[in-house]
Amino acid sequence: MRINAIAPGTTDTALVLPPSLPDAVWEAFKRAWGPRNASGLHRMASAEEIARSVLSLASAEFSYMAGSTVLVGGAPFGGGPMNMPPGFPAS
Repeated sequence: MRINAIAPGTTDTALVLPPSLPDAVWEAFKRAWGPRNASGLHRMASAEEIARSVLSLASAEFSYMAGSTVLVGGAPFGGGPMNMPPGFPAS
């Protein structure tokens, strides 16, 4: 039996998108958020990128990997406080 985990970084989904926020404001927020929070790739992940990570880890390519947590966060390290861009509305 293999048991592994994915630790995703902030992902561009409806869960993190404030309700009723105009698309242009959301796009500007994501551009400002990325460099402040994902030092490696400077952007949020897409849901598809996280899903591909899960599928890869579950594939035969990683058949001998067990008991691991894989950080899929766009940066070498994660777990710190989110650094919000100045001027962004809370909702």
